[in-house]
Amino acid sequence: MSTFKMTPGWEKELEKAIRPAMKDIANDYQKMFDSLGRRYKGRPVSEIKPILRREWSRVGGSISDPELTEYAALISEGTRIEMRLK
Repeated sequence: MSTFKMTPGWEKELEKAIRPAMKDIANDYQKMFDSLGRRYKGRPVSEIKPILRREWSRVGGSISDPELTEYAALISEGTRIEMRLK
């Protein structure tokens, strides 16, 4: 049987350990948003949504329909979506 002990500051150590992976994920989403923004600015939201859903899934995530609509509207308007880590 193994034991696990949380020491003070474990949250910061965990964050430090996963930050590089989080940066990679954020970069993948940023590339996706930038590419879609260039290709679909000015296009109807209804055209962007299925493409955005497919690309979002390809990057490895899922998205709710309200979020999908919001992001598609921003892409259509030509608003740059920026992914940032806190």
